[in-house]
Amino acid sequence: MQHPRFIQCVVVFVAALYLYGMSDRGWIPHDEGLLGQSAERVMQGETPHVDFDDAYTGGQAWLHSWSFRIFGVNLYSIRLVLLAFSVLFVAVFYSLAARLMTAWGAGLITLLAVVWSTPNYFAALPSWYNLYFAVFGVWALVRYDETRQLRWVFLAGAFGGVSFLFKLAGLYFIAAGILFLVFHEQETAHRDAERDAERDAERDAERDAERD
Repeated sequence: MQHPRFIQCVVVFVAALYLYGMSDRGWIPHDEGLLGQSAERVMQGETPHVDFDDAYTGGQAWLHSWSFRIFGVNLYSIRLVLLAFSVLFVAVFYSLAARLMTAWGAGLITLLAVVWSTPNYFAALPSWYNLYFAVFGVWALVRYDETRQLRWVFLAGAFGGVSFLFKLAGLYFIAAGILFLVFHEQETAHRDAERDAERDAERDAERDAERD
């Protein structure tokens, strides 16, 4: 007997423990220093691309500066933020996988995705946030497909915009989202046209039967 919510909670808990255990390993001097320096300069009042050259679009420097204010000025602070987003990514990834397979299968696939993602390079680089927000955006688009509520399209666009603030690669998800919406609308129009044609055919058949 499967209990999807219970399995999801177990998967998230196990993944969180594993990610936490890996969060203080694999320090890469040039990447960690770049991230830390950008965050510290923002915390001191400077603005990315105005007062200093940021290697990325600048949003991550702001996020990391807030982590310095909350957790202290040390490189592990920014990894705590990455850890939080990683755990949220696990929950959303499971939610998507559970739509395609059994709950246990979704749990195994999710844990496999965890093992082969962030722990391999736990530096809080923007590419991880591009991945996370792309998955969040896909979830929002799936919810739109299921409910036809436009608020989910808005949310997917917001995820894409935030992803861009971390790194230009966020534009790839936005482009993919636009293609999805174009395809979705074409498919919807095609299905509506087929349904209307079937209704017209049924009405014509009823009229012919009444005449006979």
